[in-house]
Amino acid sequence: MLGRRDVPPVLLLLLLIILILLTLSQILVVHHGRFRATVRGRGRGRTELRRLDINLQQLLHQNVPSIDTHRKLLQNERNEARIRNILHRASEGTIQISNRTASNQRCPLIPPNLFGPIRVNTTTQSSDRASEELEFGGSWRPKDCIARHKVAVIIPYRDRKEHLTILLSYLHPILQRQQLDYRLFVVEQFGIQTFNKARIMNVAFIEAAKVYSSSCVVFHDVDLIPEDDRNMYSCPEQPRHMSVAIDEMGYKLAYEELVGGVLAMRNEHFELVNGYSNLYWGWGAEDDDIAYRILYSGLVISRPPTRIARYKMVKHTKRKPSDWRKRIRLLYTGTRRLQYDGLNSVQYKLLSTKLHDSYTHFLVDIGKPPQGF
Repeated sequence: MLGRRDVPPVLLLLLLIILILLTLSQILVVHHGRFRATVRGRGRGRTELRRLDINLQQLLHQNVPSIDTHRKLLQNERNEARIRNILHRASEGTIQISNRTASNQRCPLIPPNLFGPIRVNTTTQSSDRASEELEFGGSWRPKDCIARHKVAVIIPYRDRKEHLTILLSYLHPILQRQQLDYRLFVVEQFGIQTFNKARIMNVAFIEAAKVYSSSCVVFHDVDLIPEDDRNMYSCPEQPRHMSVAIDEMGYKLAYEELVGGVLAMRNEHFELVNGYSNLYWGWGAEDDDIAYRILYSGLVISRPPTRIARYKMVKHTKRKPSDWRKRIRLLYTGTRRLQYDGLNSVQYKLLSTKLHDSYTHFLVDIGKPPQGF
C-alpha cells in the first residue's frame, strides 16, 4: 500500500497564482471590449454635440434686438393692434356698452364663493354652467366689482380635443369664483412636424397681448385639472409654480427647480427672462430651462401650499422624449443664450385667430425643426 504524499505548499501557491492570473486576464478582455465600445459611443456623442454647437451658432440670429428694445417693440405692436381693433369694431358697429353696475369697488382680497377641494373626474366634463356667462372668445370679468387681476391663460395644444374640453369645463368656473378678469387662449402648432411647446407659448404670449390687455400670464398644460379653487390664478409678486402636487407624481414635488405644468408670471417678468427658449424640439426640458432663466435673472420661484396646489392628470399616451444629450447641452448653455434666444428671436407665421365660445384659438406655423434637432 502506497503512503499518501502531501503536495508541497509552494506548488499550491503557484497553482493559486495561475488561477488568479487567468481570471484577471478574462476580466481585462471583457472590460477592454466594453471600454472600446464606450469610447466609440462617447466619441460619437461628442461629435454629435459639436455638431449641435455649430447648429446653434447658425440658428441663433446675431442681429436680434436686445430684450429692452424688443419689449418696446412689442408694446408698440400691442398699441397698434388695439387701435386697429377699436377702429374695426367701431366701423362694424360691434362695440358694446359694458353692463357693469355702478359699483367701482374692487373685488375682495379673498373671493367669498370659493369651494375649496373639488371632486374631479378626468373622464367627464364639469356640470358647472359658468360658460353661459362668457364673452365670445373665452373672456369674463365680474359684474358686481372690479377684478384685482387681469390674467391671460395660455394652453399649448395638439391633438387633445377631449382633454381641452374637460379642462375648460373645470377651469372657467374656478376662474369666475376667483373673481378674475381673464381670457383663455389655446395655441396650436400647425402641421405634423415635431412639437415645440416652448416656441408656441412664446408666440401665444406675443399674440394674446395684441387682443387682450393682461397684467400676467398663466401657462397651463392641457392635461392638468385643478383640484382646489383656493389655488389662485392671480398675478404673483414672483413667478409662481402652481402645479406643485400632481396625482401622477404621488402629489409630491419631483425636484426644487420644477416649474412645468402650470406656471404664472407677471408680464414684465416673462419679458425680463426673454420667455422660453425656442430650441426645444420634442418633449422635455423646456420648463427646466425657464426655471434656470428665472433664477439667473434674480427672481424667485414661489409656490402655494401643497395641500391646495393639487392637480389631476388626464391619462394620455406619453410623447417620446427628445435626445437627452441634446437636452442636457441646451440646458447647460441656457443662461448664455438668454439674451438672444426667446421672445426676441421667435420666428413664426400666424395662420389664423378664431374666437370660440370658451376660448380664443391661435393656429401658428413655426416651421420644421432644424437639421440635428
